[in-house]
Amino acid sequence: MNISQDKFYKVRVPDYAIPAFCDSEVDYYDTAENIRLLYERSLTSRNREEAGRCLAAMDEYLSGRGPGNVQLQFEEPKPLLSPVRLLGKRGWECGPLTYRFCNIWGFEDDITMDEVRVDAVYLEDPEPEVPEKRLIRCVKLQIKRPRTPNTFFDGLWMNYWEVSFWGYPHMIIRKEPDILANSLYYPDHSFQTMAEAERDMERPAPVDFRRFFLEIHGDG
Repeated sequence: MNISQDKFYKVRVPDYAIPAFCDSEVDYYDTAENIRLLYERSLTSRNREEAGRCLAAMDEYLSGRGPGNVQLQFEEPKPLLSPVRLLGKRGWECGPLTYRFCNIWGFEDDITMDEVRVDAVYLEDPEPEVPEKRLIRCVKLQIKRPRTPNTFFDGLWMNYWEVSFWGYPHMIIRKEPDILANSLYYPDHSFQTMAEAERDMERPAPVDFRRFFLEIHGDG
């Protein structure tokens, strides 16, 4: 199937960073090719049945045979993908830096990173969950040596590239032994007007890293 590299979609993904007795979804964005790759990686993981259903829904939608409905968790089936409009792209590097991460239970950790490579896209989502999220910046990150002080042993570090990831399978991947990256773009900023988005393309606001590390911590 011929897939345009610049045609972006919103994809519904189960949110693993919520209490285990709840269910919810989070929106990610990317090309159909990259979304397909995420599910293909998952065919050998714990959510392989769901990944198979999502691949079938993608094929139905992209071929024009149907809406590509799929059931995620316990809600009624609805379209997996919806198109969004690409407005612009921007890339930059930053670091070293420290980010204060807050998990879903309100506990905080200072995460140190040696270097961050940012790949940002600016999108218009015609069907956002809330109107304020119509114009958004979404980011893919490559983070070198993310780590946080060890809670139990003074003077030692917990290296994120050495731990298990408790978020959605394969959303966070190891690019190199000590570099982590996210597979799909997540929204980290929204804009009220196109002029605000254009200003950010010129001088980007600092990255919000929370979604990235939620995909590592999950509900812990």
